[in-house]
Amino acid sequence: MERDLIAHGVVLGQYDFPHDEIMNWIDERIIGRGLNLVKFDTVGKQIEKELLFKWIRHMVDNEIYFIFSHYYGRGDMKGKVAWPVGFDNETAAQVKELGGKYFLGMSASGELGSEYACAGSGYWPNKNNSEHMKDAYDQLCTTVEEYFEPARMGQDLPITSVEATAMMPYISRTLTFPTVETPCGNPEFMIPMLRATAKTIKAPYWSTYVAHEWYAGVRNKDPLKWKRWRMLYNYCYMSGSNIFVLESGDERIYSHEMAAQNGAEGVKSSRETPYTGDYILCQKYRQALKDFSTFIREDFRPKGGPKVKVAFVQGNLDAYSPWRSGSAMWNNYNDKNFGYSTPEFVWRLFDEITVKRNWADIHNFGDIDLSGAPAYGTYDIINAADGYETMSRYDYLIFTGWNTMTEEIYENLKKFVQNGGRLFMTAAHLNTTDKRDGEMKLIHDGDVSDLFGCVLDAENTNILNHGYKFLESLVPEFKYPADMWFDPLFSEGYVKYPTITLKGAQPTGKLSQDFDEKDVDAMPIWMTENKVGDGYAVLMTSLDYPSMSGYTIYKAVVREMLTASHRQCPIKVYGGDKLRFTVYEGDKVYLLNTDFDCQTHAIIDYGTEKREFFLQPGELKPVER
Repeated sequence: MERDLIAHGVVLGQYDFPHDEIMNWIDERIIGRGLNLVKFDTVGKQIEKELLFKWIRHMVDNEIYFIFSHYYGRGDMKGKVAWPVGFDNETAAQVKELGGKYFLGMSASGELGSEYACAGSGYWPNKNNSEHMKDAYDQLCTTVEEYFEPARMGQDLPITSVEATAMMPYISRTLTFPTVETPCGNPEFMIPMLRATAKTIKAPYWSTYVAHEWYAGVRNKDPLKWKRWRMLYNYCYMSGSNIFVLESGDERIYSHEMAAQNGAEGVKSSRETPYTGDYILCQKYRQALKDFSTFIREDFRPKGGPKVKVAFVQGNLDAYSPWRSGSAMWNNYNDKNFGYSTPEFVWRLFDEITVKRNWADIHNFGDIDLSGAPAYGTYDIINAADGYETMSRYDYLIFTGWNTMTEEIYENLKKFVQNGGRLFMTAAHLNTTDKRDGEMKLIHDGDVSDLFGCVLDAENTNILNHGYKFLESLVPEFKYPADMWFDPLFSEGYVKYPTITLKGAQPTGKLSQDFDEKDVDAMPIWMTENKVGDGYAVLMTSLDYPSMSGYTIYKAVVREMLTASHRQCPIKVYGGDKLRFTVYEGDKVYLLNTDFDCQTHAIIDYGTEKREFFLQPGELKPVER
């Protein structure tokens, strides 16, 4: 097995960039603390070439990786690339040659996705007034090229982009490697998307940019903020991140909170009245960085990232931001149709699936409770337009959020199922429109018999407030609450269904208002299953996205799919509700206790033996087979 690349360091120059101190900073703040990465914030700064080359030679001699920041500015620099002064194409070629493998590249932009996902005065107004989401997507692709191509500086330099929103897959398709800014949003959403994006673009590694001071709660003295920051490193490492960059906190901390406590008046900027290097929090940051460096030097993490069998699918032209700082799709804040609505509600799923089901949940089945995680402990989040090669890496695909179906995506899904995959989606995901308020037009006019074994008539619909019943699943590993002679489940509102003509599918879900069924065949169908080749296509026939009405039953099917994937896995891991885990090549398991305060119990079941562990709060434990 090959050992993974791990580069871990801090930003130099975010606040000050004293040229005569840079060499000392590299020695003291990087090498002296056991780190092996520098990210230079060189935007708009004058750099003498010979001095720059001196730093690079010193870093290469000491096996220190490095990245340069140069991204667009704001205000007067709006829409322009802010170059380090003197960093021309000739310099770029020399940097690339001198740095060799230690030059990881240029950070070509920062928060470009936020321009399309967040409404705020800090972002330049890329207003989208089109009715068609595809137009906004095309505009984004054009903008990406405007920034990324110059960043290569005529030398095909490696480039990345720091992204904090779920626009990452759209933005990252021409990058050398992707970078996620965290903890903006839920890391258990963004890190799986980062990892999947890296696989799709065949990146050699992927990066985590920790903007902890600004976006992790602001209250820098709060003990849970500190614990959360330390947990973030453990979670990202366990999840496969290769590059770790701390934006701030190790040398100084600025915030409104700190300024107010110091009695500062008229504070206009969160960069006033800093706490500097001797402050206890800065010391704790530095000690934690040293401890993490010791851990990653001593640990052998196999190359390639954790094993993943389950992928959630971000639909084509979906623009939901998991940070939840956004308020509209595709930067169209002037049209209420582009506001977050029922398709975006489905993403709330990630607030629930990372914990075990409630003990009283009667729809949790098996010899042991494996509901807290899918197979191998984690999942990826791919984009529907990523192609068959991306889809084929997984055994299970689950659609969430908005989707504009295309012929290419449909054919890729069919191929995925034919080759043994398990697919779950709703009829709403088969809509081909790219207008938020567009008339529903199902692909192939609803004839999806070659994939889902049925024809859906979206013009002749029924709007029903019925409950749900199950038949036994065609999928061998699925365990539904399968009983027709039972109270209807989850009757929680009106849902629109098409008229359905079966063409080989098994109707494994029926709608009902009765305990005793008089005519099972006549009951309306809410779910079908169809065997195609070696796999199975499961369809929730709702023409509405599973939001308030339909969400509970959608979630029940998803949770059963995740648990079923875990039941099929040769390595099963279970324990406390805050336990997280991943599995690498050679069956190396990483256990993480995400509880801030309490110990947790973990069991690794290899089939032929079981091993038990107790993890302290926040502890990350590597376990060799």
